[in-house]
Amino acid sequence: MGNKLLLTYSRLQFSICLLSLLVENVHNKGNYLIQFTKCSCSHKTPRVRAFECSLRNDSKRLNLIDIRAELSAVIQEVNARAILHLFQKNRPRMTLVDVTVNACNFMETMSKVRMFVIFRRVLDKYLNVIPKCPLKKDFNYTLTGMHYGVDDLPPYLPEADFKNIILLTTKRNETVKMEFFGRILKI
Repeated sequence: MGNKLLLTYSRLQFSICLLSLLVENVHNKGNYLIQFTKCSCSHKTPRVRAFECSLRNDSKRLNLIDIRAELSAVIQEVNARAILHLFQKNRPRMTLVDVTVNACNFMETMSKVRMFVIFRRVLDKYLNVIPKCPLKKDFNYTLTGMHYGVDDLPPYLPEADFKNIILLTTKRNETVKMEFFGRILKI
């Protein structure tokens, strides 16, 4: 299990290095905005009572993501697969990340892995509770108003459209799917 996790982290690091190759001027810190344009959530399991996601705008014209999930049964183990596709003008589609992890272990250790600290910091701001396994029955897991601010982003991001897919899978092959579409804009 340790070697598999190390290989997964190595692939993610490689993807981040690949992104840096797209950079025209790595040393020039710019201001970027991640604008979400669409999201969808679905599930194929009777153990999820409610699962909803939506986009809304705030007074600063930011697109905010809201997600609510409630389980009808305890879930002991969950695997998570995250896929991130970038679509740049005049370039082929690039899969920046395609990684599968044990979500229970990941949620416990992500604040210790440097490249996931930003993601954890964003989750801490907008989740009502950081999920821990086993996932609780009859508990309302809520993410409210999530967005990435300029301070949450690396020094450079390529201007591109993106599609982010997150699949959560149990041992019974029950799935929860989240899809987020948007664009990265220089402001």
